[in-house]
Amino acid sequence: VGTLTQLRAQSMCAAVEQAKSSQTPWTLDPVAVGALDYRRRFCLELLSHKPTAIRGNASEIMALAGAANGGRGVDTTDAAANAIPAAQTLARETGAIVVVTGEMDYVTDGHRIIGIHGGDPLMTKVVGTGCAL
Repeated sequence: VGTLTQLRAQSMCAAVEQAKSSQTPWTLDPVAVGALDYRRRFCLELLSHKPTAIRGNASEIMALAGAANGGRGVDTTDAAANAIPAAQTLARETGAIVVVTGEMDYVTDGHRIIGIHGGDPLMTKVVGTGCAL
């Protein structure tokens, strides 16, 4: 979602509509969704457009699913494994594939869960490492 201005929000909505009309898969990355109420409301609006995939750290996925407050901005305050129930619920409710990033990444369709190694415990301490990897 990035820096959320009115123009960027309109542009994101237009991009989502174009993706839907051309049957192009799209991913919702709800950066810092729990940090401010307007970010959460906007991400929920995008969620109603049925993304193909949703990707976020544990705090972001939990906030988007309504399971927690969502951490501090882009930082995660939760381990990825703690977000598995919220990710499964979000996947079942939206039909999207949900990816929780962290020391171990988790991918779920709401029923199955796949864990992918490759992260580091320090990833929850340094902003942007999930995006860099």
